[in-house]
Amino acid sequence: VWLSAVSICLISVAGCKQLKASGETLNLCRYKKVFFDDFNDLSVSPSNNEKFRWSAHTPWNGDFGDAQFINPIDIYADPLKNDPFIVKDGILTIRARKQENGKWTSGLLSSADPTTAGFSQMYGYFEARMKLPPGPGVWP
Repeated sequence: VWLSAVSICLISVAGCKQLKASGETLNLCRYKKVFFDDFNDLSVSPSNNEKFRWSAHTPWNGDFGDAQFINPIDIYADPLKNDPFIVKDGILTIRARKQENGKWTSGLLSSADPTTAGFSQMYGYFEARMKLPPGPGVWP
């Protein structure tokens, strides 16, 4: 599971509530919170996720076509120049930057690393608050 956005805030079920969408009611009393990040700080691993909430790689350690994501090692080498992540007031911002060579780079966060260490879940109730810029090619 990975999320890529300009501004992202993950929230989870806090307490018991009923949700109604498209005529069906979902009872959240049966669910328990298993992963949460309020983005008061950013816990990103340069290589593996066992002691961190996030890894700056895809779980399969690949890129997407021409999209290039910054190597976490480069972030630690020169964070002022390379770090695409900003955490402020409970909001995570992931920036895209045009590099000196003319190519664009950005950041990516995954809750599981290439060794599958970290958090993953296939089924359940997921909730996220995101703000994305408009335009073609914007993910997700």
